[in-house]
Amino acid sequence: MVGMHTGGLALYDSHTHKLIKYNTREEGSRKLYNDQVSNIVKDREGRIWIGTFGGGFCRFDEEKGIMEWLTAVEGLSDDNINSIIPGDDGKLWISTGNGISAYDPESRQFTNYMGRSEIPVNEFSMKGASNCPVTESISAEATALSPFTLNG
Repeated sequence: MVGMHTGGLALYDSHTHKLIKYNTREEGSRKLYNDQVSNIVKDREGRIWIGTFGGGFCRFDEEKGIMEWLTAVEGLSDDNINSIIPGDDGKLWISTGNGISAYDPESRQFTNYMGRSEIPVNEFSMKGASNCPVTESISAEATALSPFTLNG
């Protein structure tokens, strides 16, 4: 599986020896909401999540394709996904263009951290996050690193 800067997503089918394309021009389970793929991660349950810059993120199944889309309409803090980190708590920690969202795939609920009292900045760098030991994540903003304690 390869995520592209402006070409969407491609999955190599080893049986047919062809690439299966997922992008904004496709339909159904192969349609992306945005062709700029920013992240591909697997959570502790083995689910694959794909972040896009401008189209939120989705759950992906290698056999069925795109299973569900999650955007600001569903409660995400912003549709510009910079980083996705699967947490030890089972949640996905997502830095966006407007704060950090914690998504619980089991309850399908978002918790957003957007105010200055919760995090020092609201906008983060593309792929500028790292999971640290215990309960702290580090996100890169334009001019500094911001530690963020994950209080799930």
